[in-house]
Amino acid sequence: MSLDPTPSDAELLRLHAARTSPPARAVATRAAPIALGPESPLLPGGRRSPRAKGAASPAPGARPRDLEHAEQAALITWRDEQPEDSPVRTLYAIPNGGGRSEREGAKLKAEGVLAGMLDLCLPVPRGGYGALYLEFKAEEGGKLGVAQQRRIRELRRWGNRVEVVFTAEAAKAVIRDYLGLLAEPGIP
Repeated sequence: MSLDPTPSDAELLRLHAARTSPPARAVATRAAPIALGPESPLLPGGRRSPRAKGAASPAPGARPRDLEHAEQAALITWRDEQPEDSPVRTLYAIPNGGGRSEREGAKLKAEGVLAGMLDLCLPVPRGGYGALYLEFKAEEGGKLGVAQQRRIRELRRWGNRVEVVFTAEAAKAVIRDYLGLLAEPGIP
C-alpha cells in the first residue's frame, strides 16, 4: 500500500474529465492534470482570460518566451500595487531557465537552482496548502517540459497548490481564489 497522496496520471485524467464537464471550472484544482491549450478551463465557460492591463501586446511572431515574460511582468506590476500588508506582496519569482553559460549554470546549480522549478511562488499557507506555485506558459506553443511535469507532481505531493496559467489575469484569479479573496478593496 502506497502512502504517496499523488494520484496517478490516469487518475488525474479521470478527475479532470469529471471536473471540467460543462460548466467548466473557474480555476483548476490541485488534483487537476497539467493541461495546456485554448481548451484549458481557466475561466467559466472555458473562456481564456483577456490580456492583462499593462501587459505589452505581443509583436507579430513574438516567441513564447517573450509572451510569458510580458504576462509575468504584468502580474508583478499588479503585486507591487498591493498594500504593504497584503499577502500578495510576498509573491516572488524563481530564477530558472534562460540562456546561461556552462560556468554560470554550474554556479547556479551549486547554489541550489532546481531543474523544472516553476516561475513564481506565493509562500502563504491557505486551505490546507503550504504554498501556491504558478507556471506561466504562452497560449501558443507553451508546453511543459519533463522536468517541470516531475516538479509539479513533487510540489503537489508535498502539499502545495500548483497552477499553470497563460495570462496575468488568470494568475490574479488563481491568487484571489487561493487567498479566499473576491477582488476586495486592496486586491483589485
